[in-house]
Amino acid sequence: MSETLDLLKTQADKMGVKYSPNIGEAKLQEKINEAIIKESEKPVKKAASAPETKEEKRARKRKEALELVRVRVACYDPTMKKKAGTYIMASNGVVGTVRKFIQFNKPWFMPRILVNVMRESEYQGWIEGKSQYGITQMVSSMEKRYNVTELAQITPQELENIKKRQTVTESLQD
Repeated sequence: MSETLDLLKTQADKMGVKYSPNIGEAKLQEKINEAIIKESEKPVKKAASAPETKEEKRARKRKEALELVRVRVACYDPTMKKKAGTYIMASNGVVGTVRKFIQFNKPWFMPRILVNVMRESEYQGWIEGKSQYGITQMVSSMEKRYNVTELAQITPQELENIKKRQTVTESLQD
């Protein structure tokens, strides 16, 4: 048996590659190469780091909740249709109280926690329905109050265009 074949067999044994006792050098090298390729395709596990402390977890949760998201909000509530916007508020033990004025039907930046609150917000709507005896009556249903559409974040080029437009028109409308 050649020295190369012995080295390949010990390498295959270390890697856990199964082979026949009378295998040739070329075939064994192919099996080892396939095992190396399979091993490199596996996702790399992160090194075991220290568990997250309460303070780190709290800071991470706060950062996630206060992350600014670019959205467009449409209001479905008929009692609020004529308003230009509304104040929305949310609070919890990690973030505290967050309160913002949100304009309807315009691109707007708002914290993630408020986006979640607006998505869950509902109002009681009334529609005409018929009872079992054919009598027309009003039936209540819970309807979504807002349609919140997430928009792509502003690119640096778009930000520059907005700055130029605001300086030329001397306004902050955009």
